[in-house]
Order: sequence, then structure tokens, then C-alpha cells
Amino acid sequence: MNKNSNGIAHAFGLAISLLVAGSACMAQISTFAELNGQVNGAKQALAELDDKALTCTSSFNLNLGEATALLCDEFMRAVDGEILANYLERCGTLKAWRDSFVESNHDSIPDLEADEALKMMMAVQYTCGENALQKRTNYVVDAFNTLVKGTLLNKTSTQSFDLRISELELQNRMDRERRALQDAINAQREQREQATQNQFRSIENELIRQQINN
Repeated sequence: MNKNSNGIAHAFGLAISLLVAGSACMAQISTFAELNGQVNGAKQALAELDDKALTCTSSFNLNLGEATALLCDEFMRAVDGEILANYLERCGTLKAWRDSFVESNHDSIPDLEADEALKMMMAVQYTCGENALQKRTNYVVDAFNTLVKGTLLNKTSTQSFDLRISELELQNRMDRERRALQDAINAQREQREQATQNQFRSIENELIRQQINN
């Protein structure tokens, strides 16, 4: 009987271990799937920026007149607006994962994650690494710099574009930190409210018990 009990306990423990491992595996699959979505979104943003930059420069070469101004204005709005902000936001998320993953696994990477993690690291570096925006687009930098200097005839250095990206990245990082701080404040407030409610319920229950006892 004791042997059977030990066998049942061992089987139960094994089942729990398998469930935990399976849950961890599914969590990692979900995480990498979400990260892949961020990478694809960042790539799509770069493609959209490059398309608008190409349209802008091509319209100038075709002497489209007022259409050139409109198309180039659309490109600049993409740089200063949602499309580039979307790229930077996604890259910020991906870099945060990369830094956190490296910090948490600096000694060794679990076998379960090694292949996927390596692929994701490479994808993050390729899409969001240093000067990735300049390297992964063909027309954005030249279109931006020549527009800023008032001409589409000269190919210029990337300095002014780099400065603009640095400003946007700084703003993006400040926005993320501000949101994180606000989330932390909201979480603390909710915890205090929950603790107060629990205390009130405890007092009410105690009063009810006293009334019943009396």
C-alpha cells in the first residue's frame, strides 16, 4: 500500500513538472510570437517610409510641380508623425526585451529558448540596431536631408537626419518612462484601494460575527 502511494505521488509530481514545463514553453512561444509581430511591424514602418521618400524624389525628377510639394510634404509628415514614431516605439520594445533577456540570462541561456532567442537577437539587431533605419532604407536619408536643405538635387551627409532621429528617440524614451511611472502610480493606488476595501470587509465581517454571537 505504501509502495502504491509512493508511486502515485511520484506520478503526480511528474505530471506537475510536465505541466509547468509545458506552461513555460507555451509562454516562451507566446513571447517570441509577440516579438516577431513587433519586428514585422518595424519592418513595415521602414518600408512605408522608404516608399514615401521614393515617391517624393521621383515626383521631383518628373517635374510634377505642385504634386511634388504635396508628396514631399506627405513624406515629411511621415517622418515627424505616426509612421516613424511607430517604428521607434516598436524598436524601443524590442531593445527593452533584448536588454532584459541578456541581463537575466548572462551566464547561460536555457536550451528551450536558445535557438529562438538567437534568431530574435539577430532580428532586433538587423531591424533596430545602430543606424538600422539608415541602413535598411534606400531613399529616406537623402530625401530628408535634401528637403531640409531646400533642394532635392544634392546627396548630403546624414548628420541632420541623425540629429532628428536622436531627438525622436529621446522623446520616445521619455514617453515610455512617463507611461511606466504613471502605470506604477496607478498600480500603487489600486493596491491601496484594494487594501482599504479588504480592511472594511474584514471589519464588517467581524461586526457580523459579533452580532451573531450576541
